[in-house]
Amino acid sequence: MRTMGRAFGGLGGFMLLLGVGLVVGAFFQGGAASLALNIAGITLGLTGVIFAWVGQFLGRMDTADLLQRGRPAAARILAVRDTGITLNHIYAALELTLEIHPPGRPAYTVQTRTLLERTQWGSLQPGMVVQVRVDPQNPQRVAIESITAGQASQYYIAGVQRAEDIVAAGLRAEAEVLAVQATGASAAQLSPGLALRSEEADDPVMVVRLRVYPTEGAPFEAESALRIPDGKGHALVVGQRVPVAYLPHNPARTTTLHWAKVPTRS
Repeated sequence: MRTMGRAFGGLGGFMLLLGVGLVVGAFFQGGAASLALNIAGITLGLTGVIFAWVGQFLGRMDTADLLQRGRPAAARILAVRDTGITLNHIYAALELTLEIHPPGRPAYTVQTRTLLERTQWGSLQPGMVVQVRVDPQNPQRVAIESITAGQASQYYIAGVQRAEDIVAAGLRAEAEVLAVQATGASAAQLSPGLALRSEEADDPVMVVRLRVYPTEGAPFEAESALRIPDGKGHALVVGQRVPVAYLPHNPARTTTLHWAKVPTRS
């Protein structure tokens, strides 16, 4: 990444200088030649600026040194944004907002960028907890240690806690489905450390946003990554009411469907 960034930056600088040279040369020319040199110089200069910006962008994303010497920490993903930049027609440049939890220190929020294959988009979702490395000299500089399912730690969301455990220990309520987003991954891929039965391993995982209506207190919104059991997906229709359960200490992140009360359909 660093080599590519330097290549883009060097080529961008060269193109910018060449463009400036053409514009200066046009000043001493006259007629059509002057106009042509101006157009060529401005075009080349703007292209050089773009290349230089891409070089700086790639340079900021180079985290090889940080992954070796950085201090380990857990981070919860608060937001994921696609920057719209794609490298080699494969890798998407994503902007992440992370809540860093360094051992023995207060949590804090940072923004960082990372590359991810577009086919792995579901590997990073709000609510997930991933392992990161933190620059000891600059805590705002962090690098995701791994975004593969096998390296991810548990998410602080209902999708990685067993739904029946939340139902058993939590509060019951009714909720309205507000939004449903597929992650493109299975329960086994996103939660390798969770003890799953064989029939659960290939269940799809979806990020579900709900408006929960507790028996006491005001309604609240919750978003969780949920494992969808076979024959239960019909419940996830926007606007539909569903039975849910949640843990009172963090209802917005632990709400899950009470699957036993959802009829199974083939």
